[in-house]
Amino acid sequence: YTARAEMSPILFEGFMANGIAAGGQLTTTSEVENFPGFPEGIHGAELCDRLREQSLRFHTKILTETVQRVDMSRRPFTIFGDNTVVEAATVIIATGAV
Repeated sequence: YTARAEMSPILFEGFMANGIAAGGQLTTTSEVENFPGFPEGIHGAELCDRLREQSLRFHTKILTETVQRVDMSRRPFTIFGDNTVVEAATVIIATGAV
């Protein structure tokens, strides 16, 4: 929704533990049975691909790196990735599974 509202979103897609794969645990999940819109279930990697494609369709900037910390002590907020530092007016945090 932020991309459709032309808010120039940036998505840090992160890595699973030990840098195995971009996108996190869902990329290695064989069957997701409780995601809305897929009554028969969907393979985790396919769901990730579809979500990524949708984000790109609306010009979301995707960074394949892990967020190390976020400074929320002042505005704009500062997000520190592995190789990138970003300032943002709003931050949505979705940590996923550990």
